[in-house]
Amino acid sequence: MQTKVTGIALALSFSALAVAAYAITRGHSDPSAFEGRLDTLDARLARMEQAAAARERETEDEPTLVGLGLGPRGSAPRRADGTADTMAAATADPAAVSSGGEAEEQIREMIDEAVEKKAAQIQHMQNKKPPIDLFAKTLELTSAQRQAVEREAVRGQREIQAILEIPASDGTNFLDELVEVMADGMAHPGENPGRGMKLFGRLMSEEIPGSSDTYAARVELVKNTVRETFRREMTKEQYAVFEAWQMDPTEIQGIETSPWKDVERRVIERAKELGAEIPGDDG
Repeated sequence: MQTKVTGIALALSFSALAVAAYAITRGHSDPSAFEGRLDTLDARLARMEQAAAARERETEDEPTLVGLGLGPRGSAPRRADGTADTMAAATADPAAVSSGGEAEEQIREMIDEAVEKKAAQIQHMQNKKPPIDLFAKTLELTSAQRQAVEREAVRGQREIQAILEIPASDGTNFLDELVEVMADGMAHPGENPGRGMKLFGRLMSEEIPGSSDTYAARVELVKNTVRETFRREMTKEQYAVFEAWQMDPTEIQGIETSPWKDVERRVIERAKELGAEIPGDDG
């Protein structure tokens, strides 16, 4: 049984294909795009602050009979110049000042909570290959949304796998080649650094037989269909956060039905054949 460290290394190695394709097909993006998209999160926080302030103004404008101690809330009476007489309010209704203070404290707590939530989101979004639990938590997905995300991510992974299995013009099966590259990397780390880049270069440049699409371009088309499904399943706010994340939607980890699990098994078995010692493997 492979160790957690081995599993993580394998996942990172396998994801290199997706990362390379994503970087090349989207290489025109502005380097500041990530920070720009985080403006959406700032807007959400601003809306919360505005809503809290509006709520406070509405309650301040409520008619009261503070002088008789009959007001629904302890609003301060006004002097002739229109300013609040907090001393009179405290005398007429001792709860008035403390009530206002409690409301302000609640607003501050709401804002602090929103800031902490945003900070946690930004931290989570540094992980471009998040496990499904983290992905669902960060975007606050409902159970139904999470199920839809899992189904769509797996569908995309299966289609990508099928694309890689389409024989090239010289008969190469790129999925088999990818297994060989990763297994060799595990068995002989650092010895053949150019092998993987050569494979990725072919994926970027070679067209699928009978098509004008390269393998990488066809893979990116699949990922775009996954993104569009996410857009339909998520709220506008959720999808805005997903876009700001700038991650590959087929790189969500930890989905039980993922077809990559079988590929990982093939890589490990081949690496062992090549002489790799797999930590924690009991044979």
